[in-house]
Amino acid sequence: MDTFTVRRVISGDTFVIKDKTIGKVKVQIAGITSAISANGNCDERFRDILTGLLPKGSDVELNLKDLDDQGNATSEVIFQGDIARKLIKRGYAQVNLARLEDISPSRLKKLERLQQRAMDKKKGFWSDAFTECRPEDFPGEAMSTEAEITSTNQLPEFTTKPDSGIPGYNGASDIQCSTCSWTDIGFVPGQSTQLFGDQDITVATLFDPELVGPDMAEPITG
Repeated sequence: MDTFTVRRVISGDTFVIKDKTIGKVKVQIAGITSAISANGNCDERFRDILTGLLPKGSDVELNLKDLDDQGNATSEVIFQGDIARKLIKRGYAQVNLARLEDISPSRLKKLERLQQRAMDKKKGFWSDAFTECRPEDFPGEAMSTEAEITSTNQLPEFTTKPDSGIPGYNGASDIQCSTCSWTDIGFVPGQSTQLFGDQDITVATLFDPELVGPDMAEPITG
């Protein structure tokens, strides 16, 4: 990594540096996005939060590899710690699933764990104080449902799709089932359980149709 000086912050996840060799470069923090405020309600609020972490004149460590056609870059950012981790942990950014190529799989898992903790503790924009910042598709119902779950008996059974071969990991051995309950596969509310290949599933993501199906499995309702 090399050291660069922050000139100004322009959003909740992007700032500008100036270097004698490469000039001005707009840098997006790798692995995160503040795009949850895409409705524009809290853009200034999130920008001010990042400004507090990266004041003008701060010497930050960046790994600038390739610049795009507009001279922009994406990088992990180090200044008195890992900025992406700080923002995710405090609930002021989301994992950027649209740019997974920017970070390693191991780093992605670490950021996702921090995000889950922020959601569980309702920090930052996961809290009621940031209601006005949320887009229409904010997963509020899934979060409230998660908070009420204390037993796998409260979760629906699911059925696998034909030939999906879904493995369920129960901590000892893989099992196969066509109609399973979450208890059958060793799922514990509030903990991460490896299901559906290499996906780490927690209670909050049980309500994500992309993880529970539709190609591999679907909940049994009614």
